[in-house]
Amino acid sequence: MAISAEAASLGEGVAQMPQDADRSERPLGSFFARLFAKIAARRRAGSEDALSPAALAPDDVATAILLSLCLHILLASPWWLSAPEPEPLAMRIALAPPAKSIAAPQPLGTQNGTERLTEQELPPLDEAGMAELRAGQGKRINACMRCTLTRGDFSGGLYRIANLRHADMREANLEEADFSASRLMGANLSRANLRGTRLQGALLSGADLRLADLSGARMLGVWIEGANFTGANLTGANMTEIDMADKARFREAVMHNVDLRRSNLAGMDFYKADLSGADLRFGKGLTQAQLDYACGDTRTRLPKGLTIRPCVNPSK
Repeated sequence: MAISAEAASLGEGVAQMPQDADRSERPLGSFFARLFAKIAARRRAGSEDALSPAALAPDDVATAILLSLCLHILLASPWWLSAPEPEPLAMRIALAPPAKSIAAPQPLGTQNGTERLTEQELPPLDEAGMAELRAGQGKRINACMRCTLTRGDFSGGLYRIANLRHADMREANLEEADFSASRLMGANLSRANLRGTRLQGALLSGADLRLADLSGARMLGVWIEGANFTGANLTGANMTEIDMADKARFREAVMHNVDLRRSNLAGMDFYKADLSGADLRFGKGLTQAQLDYACGDTRTRLPKGLTIRPCVNPSK
């Protein structure tokens, strides 16, 4: 087949292009120019294999394959069209450090120490300190964590919402005092006098009340989870609507006429407890196994279907 003069001249121009030795230094545009020139020349020459790999040099074929693979990857995964999802905002709230005690580290009952004492290891109160505390009863204890208040006289005082966590109040006199909604977690109240004390909504979790006198105490909705009432006197105490009472121990406790209606009694330990006259109606979680270790009398009121054995030697 005859080749036209125009195609022949185009082919001579292509042949005069730089050889393979300097192809690595040519820009990508020159590669496409050479590729299209060769294809156009062979088409004009009437070659049927104008697009055949044989029409190109080996390095041109490799470059074309590499470019086709790159185009396939880019078109198959258009990462530039999908913007990354914004990361969720992390709210960081900087909590203010706990306020320092505004009171001097002096024994509770002094003029500077009555209002607020936080995390102070205090010596036992003396008679002069207690007399001053009773005289200024308008002031109340806001916080006295881990305080030593052994044998202190707080009778009739107003200590609502006080923070007395882990305070040592062994053998203290708290008769008729108001500790409503106070935090007494882990406090040591063993052998303390709590007759008629108001403890509504108080937190007594883990508190030690062994051999304490809680007769007539008002403990509506008190939290006693893990508290120890072993040997305590709870005669006539109002303990209705208690919820957090798991693992509370009432071993050998005197619970005459105690009111436990509508309380969560699951997990309470009544081993050798005297429930004579106690009212446990509508109690939740109470089992026969718990009552088998306790005793009562004909006045003991229980949920339907449960029974209790009579006390052989009723507690006084």
